[in-house]
Amino acid sequence: MDVYVVEIIRYGSPDLGVQLFGVFDLPIDEILKRMRVYNEQRGGKYPAVYITKVSMNPSDLTGAERVEYGL
Repeated sequence: MDVYVVEIIRYGSPDLGVQLFGVFDLPIDEILKRMRVYNEQRGGKYPAVYITKVSMNPSDLTGAERVEYGL
């Protein structure tokens, strides 16, 4: 199972910091489509997104502790 970590750099300036936007299990083209819409809604603040592919082995999750946190 592959997931994608999406990060953004505000206004294209690393001095403003890299921000984690989210983790998605969608295809990259769908992530880019949604990020383009988000960028338009935010006034074009994000000239690029950085996507890191992370592969997960489902067997690694077997028996993993699942914790619920109230909000």
